[in-house]
Amino acid sequence: MVQHAHSTRVAPSTRTSQAIPSALDGLVLSGLAKDPSARPQTARELSHRLAEVADPDPWTKENARLWWERYRFQS
Repeated sequence: MVQHAHSTRVAPSTRTSQAIPSALDGLVLSGLAKDPSARPQTARELSHRLAEVADPDPWTKENARLWWERYRFQS
C-alpha cells in the first residue's frame, strides 16, 4: 500500500512496442493521478478526451478478421 501511494505512474507506451499516441498516454496517466482533482471529473469528460485521441492504427474489418483467425480457438 505504501508503494502504491508513493510510486510514480508509468506511461502505457513504455510497456509495449505498439504505437500509443502521446495524448492517450497523457489521458491514462491523468486517470491514475494521485490527486483526484487532476483526474477526469466525469465520464463525459473522459469520453470527450478519448474522442480527441488520434488513432495511429485504426481498427478495420480486416484487423478484426485477422484477430479472429489468430485467436478464435485459444482459451
